[in-house]
Amino acid sequence: MAGRSQQDSRDGYAGQWIIYRTCPARETAGTIAFHLCCQYHRVDASGVRPEDGAPQPVKYSESYARARDAAGAIDMLTFIQSHPVMSIWASGALFAALHSTLATSPAKAGLRALGVPPRAYRLMYVALALATTALWLGFVRGLPDTPLYRMEGAPRLALHAVQAIGAMLFWLALRPIDVAAFLGIRAFRDGIEPFREDGIYRHLRHPMYAAAMLVMFAHPEQGVNSLNLFACIALYFVLGSRLEERRMLAQHPEYAGYRRRVPAFLPRVPWPGPQRPRNGRKDPR
Repeated sequence: MAGRSQQDSRDGYAGQWIIYRTCPARETAGTIAFHLCCQYHRVDASGVRPEDGAPQPVKYSESYARARDAAGAIDMLTFIQSHPVMSIWASGALFAALHSTLATSPAKAGLRALGVPPRAYRLMYVALALATTALWLGFVRGLPDTPLYRMEGAPRLALHAVQAIGAMLFWLALRPIDVAAFLGIRAFRDGIEPFREDGIYRHLRHPMYAAAMLVMFAHPEQGVNSLNLFACIALYFVLGSRLEERRMLAQHPEYAGYRRRVPAFLPRVPWPGPQRPRNGRKDPR
């Protein structure tokens, strides 16, 4: 009987292991996790303790479950390391979904129903945005990258000059606004976020986003990961600005006229054209 029980245990263990190994995507990681788990539980590939030869069907079940979970985790890490560009865009979509959802009116209403005042909400949102941004950038930084180019000499200086323009643009965007209220440290004067039409906001609706894109894309050293990260951030700026403008239109109906007059990211360049005299005829020159 003891021999029959031991054989049944071995057959069941090996049979399930064969089924597990029939999945090609998990074979390598599953093999590693499986044997590590067997060593941890002191169970060999037949489900038997090496020192006493006794069958361990219960230990087998625990070991197999642990091996399966560990293999899934290893497979996920392997996939992320093997597909960094896909991982960047997937994590960027998750990042954008979280930020955009928390910025919607239903989310704000739900938090107000829980007793969170508007000022505390904005401060919490800014803190969460900074924390998740740091986590996302750290995650992308840890992915394997492939260098694309590294500018030196005059091209590098020219790109640094463009970045300096972006930094100046960001500073000009901060000047007209109440930074403390913008960060949620204190409440807005009328309880709602105003929109500005003075300063740099006479020429651009979203100068902060434009400044950030200048600094990012003018970096003199780019890799595959950094370029995809910057493209993902730029797309988030474009889509996020649409959501922001919907909120501004709901709070300030006059924002519609401002949006028609002022471009979003690129200032209008006055091109010289034929002058039109007062009588309505074109200048023959």
